[in-house]
Amino acid sequence: MTKLLNSREAIKADLVDGKYSIRDLIDIEKLKRIFHLFSDTTGNSVGFVSYPDGELLIGAGWRDICTKFHRVHLESLKICEKSDAIMVENLNTTGQLKIISCGLGLMDGATPIVIKGKHLATLISGQVFFKEPDIDFYKRQAKLFDYNEKEYLVALKKVPVVSEEKFKATISWLGEMASLIAELGYTKLEINEKNLKLETDISEIERADAALREGESLYKSLYKSLVETTNTGYVVVDLGGKVVDANQEYVRLTGHATLDEIRGKGVVEWTACSEKEKNAEAVKKCIEDGFVRNLEIDYKDAKGKVTPIEINATVVNIRGVNRILTLCRDISGRKKIEKNMSDSLVLQKAMLDNVPAGIIIYNSKGQCINASRSAGLIIGANIDQVLKQNFRQLESWKRAGMLDVAEKTLITGVPQQATGHFISTFGKECWLYCQFVPVMIENEQHLLLMFSDIGDRVKIENELNAKLHDLEIFNNVAMGREERIIELKEELKRIKSSFQK
Repeated sequence: MTKLLNSREAIKADLVDGKYSIRDLIDIEKLKRIFHLFSDTTGNSVGFVSYPDGELLIGAGWRDICTKFHRVHLESLKICEKSDAIMVENLNTTGQLKIISCGLGLMDGATPIVIKGKHLATLISGQVFFKEPDIDFYKRQAKLFDYNEKEYLVALKKVPVVSEEKFKATISWLGEMASLIAELGYTKLEINEKNLKLETDISEIERADAALREGESLYKSLYKSLVETTNTGYVVVDLGGKVVDANQEYVRLTGHATLDEIRGKGVVEWTACSEKEKNAEAVKKCIEDGFVRNLEIDYKDAKGKVTPIEINATVVNIRGVNRILTLCRDISGRKKIEKNMSDSLVLQKAMLDNVPAGIIIYNSKGQCINASRSAGLIIGANIDQVLKQNFRQLESWKRAGMLDVAEKTLITGVPQQATGHFISTFGKECWLYCQFVPVMIENEQHLLLMFSDIGDRVKIENELNAKLHDLEIFNNVAMGREERIIELKEELKRIKSSFQK
């Protein structure tokens, strides 16, 4: 009996006022529709999990790789469940975010729903990559868990690769949404408490009804808050591509000041001339397929300013009429970063092509990913031959001891130096001075090898050492002659001395 009472007390401790769980405070069905609309429009997955019992109340947009593979096989399911537990650990503050890599390689994020200091549920989004996945890793994983490799790799290709910045923005929005849900839950909680105390008080009933309507309004504004809090343009167009409704951010993207200036007009009117046909085809495709994802279009305003836009659109039924719901983001910043990166790569290539020293960059697996032109000349190869090399497979490195130095550099993270005689894979004999430096590129350790041909210096040093040796021999001979003269003088003195006696 004592254990039963303790168990009940533990359950009460996790509830608001000891009696309300998330199921009592949230209209799950309404929230489910919102989440599915969010997922269909943005392509992001959403999970809504009660706490602390961990029941999945809502799941929207979950990837096939999770639902058909990771969470089906018993052993990989254990890994998923362990990641789920880690995800919700120490989440106890409204607005708190946590981003982790799950045990099977995907990125997930979570934010808690906290009402009156009680963590009642967790919002989860993710099942994405921040960079292109390692196919070999997932082939090994398919073999490990006895997945159908072909079907598993097909599911892998469907997992989107997103920027960490974009992912954090999505999770941040979930934090904003968590605040709205907490506010709504508090309102409903307050209503329930008042109803229990004042069931016969008509005025209180009317006030509670008004609070409920306010809660409904919060739900209706939830989707709109998504686009407002993430600086996203929101536009609804008819099947002819003409604007029905839009938010101020979208109006700004078109180069206009008010919604009235664009309502009833076709979106191709502010599309750059070179993109008009592409945009019209995208509208047609969206009607046929039901959606369009990651479409990039240039908008052009009346002053000639061009703004690159990323578009995600979905056909939705609004009051019995099909409309195209579209989210648009200004990607000028991203395009600028991409251009800067492109310019940086051009500069890097120019430097590598003209630097006199040999420079080669290897990834952590030993594969060459970049090299200077001089590197090939020094070892008797061309750039294409150098780029095909993996230093862990080079016998020339093993013979010269360079492999050991490279491994030590990667393991310790400390730069190393080496000098010695070297015969390259391509048969060129040379003396090299090498510097091995560990570097981080895109959060992955790489090895930077810088080397120069010191054959001429070694030749000069050898010639100098030979001349020094000859000079030493000459000095030794000269010193021997002086000692003999001194001995003869001493002998002559002794002879003279004996005659005088």
